[in-house]
Amino acid sequence: MVRFASLLVIAPALFAAQIPITSYVAPAGDTGSFFYQDTGGIELTNGLYGVIPFANQAQADPWVGWATGSHTNPLLTFNFGGPVNIGRVDLDLARWQSPAGIFLPSSINIGGTVFNLTGTELPDNSRGTLSFNVNFVGVSSLNVQLFHGGSWLFLDEAQFFTPAVTGGVPEPSSILLSGLGVCALAVISLRMRRSIT
Repeated sequence: MVRFASLLVIAPALFAAQIPITSYVAPAGDTGSFFYQDTGGIELTNGLYGVIPFANQAQADPWVGWATGSHTNPLLTFNFGGPVNIGRVDLDLARWQSPAGIFLPSSINIGGTVFNLTGTELPDNSRGTLSFNVNFVGVSSLNVQLFHGGSWLFLDEAQFFTPAVTGGVPEPSSILLSGLGVCALAVISLRMRRSIT
């Protein structure tokens, strides 16, 4: 009997691992037509994503919103509970310019690295995740500052990831050829066993 399990080759991981956030400090947020506040200190890391546009308090709840006049360029500090290496930061933001006045940030400062935005990275009347490639080694916390691009800034989730695996990822054609080679070895082994018996 041919044992295919012994012939399997496990490819290296293709994706970076998410880094757990133990806590964060951020301005609580503001109120407008609804409450856009993070009173429990969990809204930005609880895995709940908001909708845009929203029509009631339940749909507004996942969002933390900062008005220009109340919180100029909110500064958020995320803590990881120990030294980590960070290769990517994902921020889930909203853009609903008319009539709500929710704009994307004009720029974002992540640990001293400034990313300038055009304001059109997301279509109007939508939400989405923007990813920022960074390189931080052995950090236990990281500051993220959002710079206003209009009347309101809305954020509902922040995620941090280890650097992605950079080498040894086979191309699809290589995987196909390897699979054919494994099949050929299995057939040869099976024929050899049959000829012996």
